[in-house]
Amino acid sequence: MGSLRRSGGVFPWFPREYQQELFAIFSHPIKNHVILIDDARCFIGQNDYPELDILKQYVLEKRPEFIFDVGEDIMRIHPKVNKNGAVVMQ
Repeated sequence: MGSLRRSGGVFPWFPREYQQELFAIFSHPIKNHVILIDDARCFIGQNDYPELDILKQYVLEKRPEFIFDVGEDIMRIHPKVNKNGAVVMQ
């Protein structure tokens, strides 16, 4: 198992395609994207899938103001919203 070195620490094995896709989304000028990733059950560190916790750690380092939750086999990554439904950006 390899590791991805990045500023601020090390992420154990994290496939480049996921890094590239998330980098493209996080680099976009619109900062309040909602990201849905299906087949969450597959993210166990095998068959080219990173471990779910590694993916979550990566996402929350890049966007600490986002919520990362999993339900019904789908990862949901999105900005926090206030009680009025407005996006809370930090």
